[in-house]
Amino acid sequence: MGNQALVITLKSTKQTSLIAFPKKILLNSGAILLFLVLWEVVAQLKLVSTPVFFPPFSKVFMALIDEAANGKLWDNLQISLQRALIGFAVGLCVAIPLGLAIGWFKKFGNFVNPLLQVFRNLPVLALLPLFAYSPQRLWK
Repeated sequence: MGNQALVITLKSTKQTSLIAFPKKILLNSGAILLFLVLWEVVAQLKLVSTPVFFPPFSKVFMALIDEAANGKLWDNLQISLQRALIGFAVGLCVAIPLGLAIGWFKKFGNFVNPLLQVFRNLPVLALLPLFAYSPQRLWK
């Protein structure tokens, strides 16, 4: 009889989780859906003065579908991923030897520490204009 009680308990738990599954998905994606709806409404009502920089979500989504259909999306995605991986590799090539040198040589660590502390406290978004407006020749 003890085994039957266990099976009944497992079945009722399974049914509860199946009922809660759609509710959980809706709850977890609710903020994203609300954001997309607000984006569409604000853009359609032209509450933002520059529609070139703030198009409706429906136009962005249709452009995404068009780019995926004609193959441009995949080309652009490949270039973006290539740039990101190159940047990551360059960062590794600089950071690992620098970290080892700082760890092995106390005087070198003391020498570069003030510069590293300045960059540590700099928000990453503050560097965005530097990289966004960098010369195009660096990316070719």
